[in-house]
Formats: sequence, structure tokens, C-alpha cells
Amino acid sequence: MIADRQDRPSSETLRDDAGVMVAIIERWKLIAIVGLVLAGITVGVSFLMTPRYVSETVVAVVEQSNQSSALASVMARVGGLASLAGLGSSAPAKEEAIARLRSREFSLDVVKTMGLESVLFSERWDQRNADWTTGEEPPSGMELFERFDTDVRSIRSDAKTGLVRVSVRLPDPDLATRVVNQLVARFNDLARNQAIEEAEYRIDYLTREAETASVISLRQELFSVIEYEIQTLAVAKSRRDFALRVI
Repeated sequence: MIADRQDRPSSETLRDDAGVMVAIIERWKLIAIVGLVLAGITVGVSFLMTPRYVSETVVAVVEQSNQSSALASVMARVGGLASLAGLGSSAPAKEEAIARLRSREFSLDVVKTMGLESVLFSERWDQRNADWTTGEEPPSGMELFERFDTDVRSIRSDAKTGLVRVSVRLPDPDLATRVVNQLVARFNDLARNQAIEEAEYRIDYLTREAETASVISLRQELFSVIEYEIQTLAVAKSRRDFALRVI
């Protein structure tokens, strides 16, 4: 009589089964990673594929000169004092204006002033609860700037005419128009305030130097520079399109 026997798996079979399980686990890991990557791509593509409208304005950069022909001769004699007061030190207006328009600091100022965070990252925003979706972190400053700079705002300079085109692309045409107008208005406000602050500082500095100057001719020349700075201050306070003029 032959007793019943139960076959036991060999060591080779166990190793094969373990290998199969490891392969399955690794494959699932790969599938999960690919899924996450595709999800990220889908979010980005969904933002780009959303119908968007372009609002554009053309501006001319207003040249801000610290020297007139009359002032130049005075500054040549005043020399060191003018340098200390910050006179005669100006970067090319157009290049500087474009660099500031594109800068991270200025871009984030406009984004946060207008509350564009939820617009730029609508995939993270819970419209119903007016808050970021549970489990989603608010976008960082760098994320906001990169999306605004890459997908929303465009700045193009025409080498022939010297004009600058500022455009904004957003799903809401009215919002796109408001943003492009705000870019120009905010830039002018900041440039005007900076010019006023600097002119007031120079007037104060040069006035103190003129009051203590022992040479009469030097004192007269300093007052000539002060007069020019007062005119500059008056222009800054009265001109709306101080740095960018809409064409």
C-alpha cells in the first residue's frame, strides 16, 4: 500500500516565486512613478490648453537724463560732490526698464497686488471654498514668478522703433487687460517714487554742502545743480507717464 504524499516546493521554485514577486513590485513602482509624472504633465498641459486671451500695449521708454547741456558744465566743475550725491550715474533707460519689468521682484509685486495666485495655479485652488485644495501647498514665490514669466507675461523690444510691447495671456480677457494696464501703471508709480526720493536726497545733500562751502563760486555752482534737481522733482511729481508712455 502506497501512502498519500503531499509535494513540497523545491528551493529553486521558491526562489523563482520570490523573483516574480520582486519583479511585480518593481513594475508597480515604475507604474506609480510614471503615473505621477503624467499627472504633473497633465496639470501643466491643462493650464496651457485652457483658452486664453491676449491683451497687449505698446509703450515708449521715457529717457531719464540726469544732465542737460547747461548742467553738464556745472557738474564738470562740481565733480566729486556730484558723484557723492549720485548725479550723472544713470544706466541706459530702455535696457534698465525692460530688466525691471522682467524682474522677479516687480513681477511678484504685481501678482500679489492683483491677487493672481489662484489664477496662475487654478489647478490647486478650490473655487467653492475659496482656498487652496486640501493637501495642496500654496505656490512659492519662485513658482509664481516662473509661471507668470513663462506662460502669462511677455515683453518684446523692437530694435528699429525702440518701442516695447507688453502683453498678457489669461483665460479671462478683462483680467488680461487689467493686468497689462497694471504692469505699466505700477511700473510708472515705482519709478516716479524712486525718482522723487532720490531727488529729495540730492537736494538735501547739496544744500548742506552749499551752506558750508567757503568758496563763493562753488556755492553758486552747487545752487545751480540744486535748481536743476528741483525741476527734476517737479517733473516727477507732475508727470503720470514718468517712465513708460503708452503709444
